[in-house]
This record gives sequence, C-alpha cells and structure tokens, in this order.
Amino acid sequence: MANAIYSTPCDKELKLEREQSSDINTQNVIIRGDNLDALKLLKSAYYEKIKVIYIDPPYNTKNDNFLYPDDFRRDFKEILQETGLLNIDENGNEVESEELKFFRNITGSRSHSGWLSFMLPRLKLARDLLREDGVIFISIDDNEQANLKLLCDEIFGEENFVSCIIWQKKKGGSQDSQYLAKEHEYILCYAKQEWQINDEREKSNKKDFNKIINNRKAKILKLEKWGIGALRTDAPSLYYAIKDPNGNDFYPLAPNGEEGRWRKKPENLDENHIFWQENSKGRLTPYEVIYFDEVKDNKKTIKTRTIFTEFGTTTDATKEILSIFNAKKVFDTPKPVSLIKRILQISTKALACHSEGSEATEESRNAKSRKDSTKRDISLVSQAQYDKESAQETTPDIVLDFFAGSGTTAHAVMELNKEDGGNRKFILVQLDEEIIESKSKTAYDFCKNELKSKNPVISDITIERVRRAAQKLHSTCHSEGDKPEESHNAKSRKDSTKRDISLVSQAQYDKESAQETTPTREMSFDFKVFSLVNKPEILDEKGKLKLITHANLSPLELAINLSLHDSKRLDEKLESIVENALYKIDESFYLVALDKQALEILQKSKNELCFISGYADFSLEDYLNLESFLKERLKVIY
Repeated sequence: MANAIYSTPCDKELKLEREQSSDINTQNVIIRGDNLDALKLLKSAYYEKIKVIYIDPPYNTKNDNFLYPDDFRRDFKEILQETGLLNIDENGNEVESEELKFFRNITGSRSHSGWLSFMLPRLKLARDLLREDGVIFISIDDNEQANLKLLCDEIFGEENFVSCIIWQKKKGGSQDSQYLAKEHEYILCYAKQEWQINDEREKSNKKDFNKIINNRKAKILKLEKWGIGALRTDAPSLYYAIKDPNGNDFYPLAPNGEEGRWRKKPENLDENHIFWQENSKGRLTPYEVIYFDEVKDNKKTIKTRTIFTEFGTTTDATKEILSIFNAKKVFDTPKPVSLIKRILQISTKALACHSEGSEATEESRNAKSRKDSTKRDISLVSQAQYDKESAQETTPDIVLDFFAGSGTTAHAVMELNKEDGGNRKFILVQLDEEIIESKSKTAYDFCKNELKSKNPVISDITIERVRRAAQKLHSTCHSEGDKPEESHNAKSRKDSTKRDISLVSQAQYDKESAQETTPTREMSFDFKVFSLVNKPEILDEKGKLKLITHANLSPLELAINLSLHDSKRLDEKLESIVENALYKIDESFYLVALDKQALEILQKSKNELCFISGYADFSLEDYLNLESFLKERLKVIY
C-alpha cells in the first residue's frame, strides 16, 4: 500500500502566499502542506537536484503527535476501493473489508508497521530528489532506529550507508529514565551514490616528513594493520600477497605474530608508494610512503567523528527558541542550530554568491578551471554527464527539510552562509498541523495574538522563526559592514600574496584588492511561501461534466504550476511576455489566458514548447486552434 501511495499522482498545486513571503523572487522556499504532496510536486523540477536532505520526522513515541493521516488521503481511499478493500454502500457509507480491518490493526499510527508505511513513500521520493553526490541525514531515537535502518537499506541500498551518528542531546539529567539515563539520539546518514564528505583539514607539520625517499621529503606508515581489528579474520578480503623486493609473495602479519591484514585494498596500493625496511625485530616490512609535495595544499585531513558531543543540546535549542520569540516557548522539540550547521559543513560547499552578469566567485572560477584542466576523454562519457558535473561544481547547494518543524534547518543555512560567505539555498515543507490551545497554549496564544492567525498551525511558527532569524542575521551583517567570513578570507589571501607592487600601479592593485574583499552582492536572507491547495476537479453529475475549482489562483500562480510540471525550479524567474496571459522561461511558454497578442506571439514562435492547463477556461475550438499551429509543441497539463 505504501508503495502504491508513492506512485499515485499528486492532486495538489501551489498557491503563492505573498503576505508571508519576504521576496517572491528569492530562491529560498517554504511550502505549507503535506510533505507527501509537496515531494511529488517538486519531483519533476528537482529530480536529482537536491544536495542535502535533513529531516527530523515524528519518532512514533507515546508523546508524539503523529498527525500525517495518510489513511484519510483521497488517493489512499481510491487505492483501497480499486483493490476491493473498501466499498461504498447505497447510502454512501464506507464499508471496510475484514482484510482492511486486520491491516489497520497491525499498521496503526503507534505500530512500527504503520510508522514505516508512513515513512516509505516519503523516503523513496527523497531518494529521487537527491543528486548523485547527495546525502540524507535522518534524526531518530531508539524507538524506530533499528526499523528505520532496515527501511533505508532497502531504499538507498546497504552499500550507500555512511554512518549512524550519535548526537549527545543532553548533558546530565534524565534520572527519571526507567533503566539508563538516556542522553543521546541518532542521525542516520545515507549517500545517494558518490557523496564526498567535507572533512576538516589542517596544515601538515613538515617535521613529520622526516625521511628522504627518492630525493623527496616523506613520511611512512605501516601497511600492515595494527591495534584493534588487525587479524586476518577481522577482514579476510584484506589478506593477500604483495611482492617483496626479491619478487617473493609477502603476506601481512598481526603484531602478535598471527596472520594479519593490510590497511588498504589491493586496487588502492601503488608500488611507487611502498617502502621496505627492517622493523625493530629485523623483519623486512612494507610501509606506505606519503610525500610532502603530494599532500594537497600541504594539509592533512581530519576525519569527521561519528559522535557529536559539541554541537548543541536540546537545552540549547530551547534557549534559541526563547531568544527568538521573546521568552515564549512556542515549540517543544526543536533541534539546535549548531547541530544542523555541523551537518551542512560536512555535506555542502560554500559557493559564494555573485550577481547575475558579474564574474563568478573565486571558488566557482577554480571549479571551472579544475574541470577544464581535467584530462578526461570526453568520448568515454556522455556530454550530458560532463555538463551535469560541471554545473554541480558551480551551482549553489540546495538543502531540503520536509519535516521543517520550527525551521531550524533554514536558520542554520542562513547562519552558515553568513559565516563563510556561502550561497546555499533551502526548501522547507511543514504540515499545517493545528495547534490545540489546551495542549500548547503558549504557541496558540502567540499565533492568535501576535501573528493574528485565525486558525493557529505549526507552519505559522516555522515561517515566523525563519523571518525573525533572517532579520537578525541581516541586521548583524549590516552592523559588521556586510563582510561575511568569505570576504575576510579573501583579504587574507590578498595580503599574503607575494607580489612585486612595482610591476603594477598602486591603483590597479587597490582595485583588485577591493574586488576580492567585497561581496559581489548583498547576502540575501529572503524566502517565499507557498501553500498546497487542491487542483480543480471534473465531476460527473447525472451525466453532465462539471468543473470544480477549489482555489482561485492568479495568472502568475497558474504559470508557476505549469512551469513546475515543465521541470523548472521555483527559483527560476518567470518572464511576463503578455501581462496576465503569457509567461516564459528559457524555451517554454506558459499560456494561462487567451489573448490576441499572446496568440500572435505563439504563432510566430519556432521551437518553443507551450504549456496550458487542462482545466483552463479554453473551449474545444480554442484548443484546436492552438494545436493547429503549435502541433506537438502544445503540452496540456492536468
């Protein structure tokens, strides 16, 4: 059933919430509504476009408000009727089969099966959205960690499991626990295919390279594994023979003299980087050679550890909420900004922002230079793949959170951008979950009294938290002179450059310095908000077809939805060709109303596609007229 829900078409569309948006032209997006619908809507435009997904789903505990009612969805009921599990009697009442009653019993919202059925279609859609070098992080606790691991193994593949990170969420307390004082949660991490982690790097100490091998400074490490896991039985595939200087087979030994194992797979060994010498016991032993001049930037990698102890606690997260909302605790279970920032630091790149038409940043220029200088035989790979890789190196990373909660992920994206001059973008999705006054009076009163919400919902808090965080970051940017960390780094690089100033004019030198130390565009913390609304329906009432329109979308909103089906992202700017009638992105037109001028433009078009809604107020004659000159270029979207 969960797999069927993954495949059913989406019956929602987007409505732009102008009053809640800070800028409708920004690339940052917040969507109000069921994340299952949102993910389906995003799929056509964002397929393999998302770099990082972080989610903090309901943990399925007795304290969880598990309010994503998939079994009440219309598409779910249609599947039940098609399979005979649900029937409608002559009075219009739903009659469940015995099989369905049994199914509901074992998949209730509190059962493991019910929770997994809820997660499966959402995670499959998440996988579809991830780039090939993308990665997903999922927060979870003991209640469902084991089950979630099995589900993710099935969806993302066991081979793409990266790690189960332990996050220390508390420091002290928890003495009311039944057995042990629990102070941690888990973050499951899976790569889509070929993720490269951004490990920290520090300057290599030249003194460590205390050997001269082949007239080069070098250091050596034993090829044989030592310490824990050094036996052949610990890793049988790493027990194999290499050739010693005399051409004889040489097998690894463990420190205790038993059969051992190598540190590396055979395909990762290079004979030119193996050095033989006698150890303290007089045994000829192979060592891996690391040359100082081959260490990238003369820096060494510091591996990210799987236990997060210094990246915020639940107490820190609550303090952040209180600080943002003037001492009002409007959300009970937020994650700390520092935790999400750490995830983003190891999974995204800080591609600095630059204005349209301006020269690319140094990082993007370097990326292009690396790509152009790479000695690849293009005939061996498709041009499309080559172009795709090139684009990924110069395109800002998109971060998706479809259980947005209080909006911590957006806050972390903006704060990290401010710190390193990055240009990461975020997409948040949050259900319009009702805030019940008797359960969350502080949040309810805040939404009613300060936000003037008629019906307080969680997404009100999500949007307001992002707005307030953005305002604070924007004000601190101005107070610091609009100089994020990136500009300071650029200045440091310029000052450290050993240039002969006499070779260039001082004015030219100052001009170049200014270009490197000043951001090319003011950092943006804006976002736009969309709501999910029902698509129009065509109903058969006593043999007559009737069109029911649930939402009164503006011409711009109609064009946005058409462009989304045309695989155009929500950050791509719609060009108004004929006001309220014809819009365009790249080589695609979006016709939302019949207009003489619009028809003339379309008649003169050569190769552009033209998208129209199947629910538009066009007569059959209008449609046939369009088809007569657009032919196969006319695309009808339902």
